[in-house]
Amino acid sequence: MCNNELRIDGLPKNLSILKLTKLLNRYNKSWELEDLIPLEEYIIANICCKTKESYDCFLKLPDLVPFSTFPNIRVYNASLIPNYVEQNNPDYAPNDSIFKLNSDCLQYVFEKCSLGDQITFAKVCRKFHKVIIDIFSKKFDAILLSHPTFTTDLALTDQDIWDFSILSGPYVRTIEFSTLFALNFIKEVIQSKTDNLIEKCRKQINIWFCRHLIHFPHVRQVEVLGFFFLDFTARQLARYCPQLRQFQILDINTRSLSGKNFHLFRHLEVLELPLCTSLEPKYMLKICKKLKLKELYIVENRRLMYAPILKQMFALQFSSLTILWISALADQRVVSAILELPHLEKLKFYWIDNYVSFEKVLFKELLRLRQNSLFAMGWESEPPFLMNESFVNWDPYEYELRREEVSINGCAWKCFADYPEWINLLTGCTKLETMSFLYSRILTKEQILALPRMCKTLENVQIVGSRQEFDDDVLKEWKEQTRPSCQLCIEGINWCEVKALENKEHAERDRLYRSIRCNFK
Repeated sequence: MCNNELRIDGLPKNLSILKLTKLLNRYNKSWELEDLIPLEEYIIANICCKTKESYDCFLKLPDLVPFSTFPNIRVYNASLIPNYVEQNNPDYAPNDSIFKLNSDCLQYVFEKCSLGDQITFAKVCRKFHKVIIDIFSKKFDAILLSHPTFTTDLALTDQDIWDFSILSGPYVRTIEFSTLFALNFIKEVIQSKTDNLIEKCRKQINIWFCRHLIHFPHVRQVEVLGFFFLDFTARQLARYCPQLRQFQILDINTRSLSGKNFHLFRHLEVLELPLCTSLEPKYMLKICKKLKLKELYIVENRRLMYAPILKQMFALQFSSLTILWISALADQRVVSAILELPHLEKLKFYWIDNYVSFEKVLFKELLRLRQNSLFAMGWESEPPFLMNESFVNWDPYEYELRREEVSINGCAWKCFADYPEWINLLTGCTKLETMSFLYSRILTKEQILALPRMCKTLENVQIVGSRQEFDDDVLKEWKEQTRPSCQLCIEGINWCEVKALENKEHAERDRLYRSIRCNFK
């Protein structure tokens, strides 16, 4: 504890760290916040004054606006406040009293308690509060803000959730926001007798999230689960989490998001917006003008897929973009504009079923613009996007079976081995080292064995899934015919299981997503 530490009692419960900082900075900026202690009726703030001037200034806070309007405001030197045991005379305290335990023992005890009990202990005394803060600072670098988890699974009240946000807020760097809501939440909405139940629930869960955001000023990353995220929530995020670097929507079909407030994230570097069908081109261009993004994910956002819009976007992000995931467009100007990005390291194109015209354009432009920097390529057949997939915990084997079934039932990927553009790329690249084929057995046995001869720099070929009966023969002949520096790896469930899946009757499925990934040095 510093010699100039002050305690401010009687702060309103709805006061956030950000708001308190702005209020104190009106009078002096030479101070640091030690911690906030939420009690039942008000909040206590412990601050360390760096100068004598700030110490003297803050002692007068009860006479300064707006602190003078707080009815219970008190300011005094925190070093003069005894701890709980001293207040209660330890000479007469029972030997088995919990207040006799040192901090290490208390931490061991409190870590076994429920979150609700930990929040309660933090309000008992300064010693308990410090132990709980030590636990929270290590445990809650990342948290899940989920209404069902808090209210149903953990049985926390609204006040408990508020106090938890105050206690953990300064230490949280990553937030997962679940847009799902508990049954009692829906009952409250029904009681309001609204005409549009879904729309009202969507709005209320976002309001609930924004209400607690004020306590998380140091958040760097936000991940959204579900598809109920709204534009006004993005505005509040920008306001209360000014250090945000990474924003990701993990699930598809966020239909109500236009993107009009994302330009307010002053320090945003990673933006992931998959299948946001209402994303507006004018707002995306505004984002690109205001921000210097390093990573951008805009898969299946059809309103953006026009050559003039995409060319403008990449021109605005020319000096910063390093990773790009995007839906494929068979336009030479767009592909060229992407490959000309000077700092591009990873690139992934998506499309549905077969898109031969795009593949030819891509191979041709890769050879022209990235002949000496392309070092890895990957082909993949991907399952269709699922609603709320981020809430699904896949068993690894079940997920592998799903990938196999999707690959089997999808239309065949037309072999590109005969394209002159592909042959020219393979023989012309000077740094291509790695090729991978994930659930996409595109090449025949003879074409696989020919890869090392065609590409002299190739070192690794990886094939995952879609096993074939001749795989063992391929591995054997590879070792006999290929130079030792080039390795072939074939993985996945065995061929017999794949054959059984092929013979099995399947329900009709959605179309199959394809992707090509490129890595550059």
